[in-house]
Amino acid sequence: MMNKQKRQVIGAWLLGALFLVVSACANQSQNESTDDSLSTDSAGLTDSVIADTVISKFTDQETIRVVAGNSIGDFLIGQEVEESNLFNRLGEVDSADAAMCKSWSMWYFDDEVNEAKREFDLYSACDVDIDMRKSTQVMRLGNIDFELDNGISLGDDLSVLKESYPNAIELTYTDASNGEIIQVFDDIAEGIAFEVSNGVVRAVIVHVPDQSIENMYLPFYQQ
Repeated sequence: MMNKQKRQVIGAWLLGALFLVVSACANQSQNESTDDSLSTDSAGLTDSVIADTVISKFTDQETIRVVAGNSIGDFLIGQEVEESNLFNRLGEVDSADAAMCKSWSMWYFDDEVNEAKREFDLYSACDVDIDMRKSTQVMRLGNIDFELDNGISLGDDLSVLKESYPNAIELTYTDASNGEIIQVFDDIAEGIAFEVSNGVVRAVIVHVPDQSIENMYLPFYQQ
């Protein structure tokens, strides 16, 4: 009789211990899931804050407006660089490539410069119309939300782009940062080009109308 009671006590103890182990595992799994969710939410919030901060450097609107042959946000083609307030708004350049009377200035807006996705590049050159002071000739906005009046925006499909710019010529370049082959569609007359990666728009380039970027030195592409 005593042996039977002992077995019952031991069995109850084992069941209780098993229950505690299962409960602990379940709680740990739930905590890990909650931590992962919080981490994901935090990363998404951080990315959103960075995006909003970047956009505010270019415009006081919710999205950066782009006008072919004319502007990206508040920055204008043909504008004297010193009068554009460019460096006050964007800060010190992260990279520069200069030669006699012309230069590229590049800003990266992510935490790690070497892995930057959000980028703004500006080419300026001496301009005879303003006594050989430098003016903006080309601007490139990469992986930052933008929109044109015709609705073209970051992430649009290539088919939509071709419908909107049937006269654009197709160029092929190699990304200088990772060796990726990308397509560039340049509507020379309009003064606008688009980078396409994996079938979607990832960057917009605004330049002087009727001046193709095809034969230009572009530091973000392998030359």
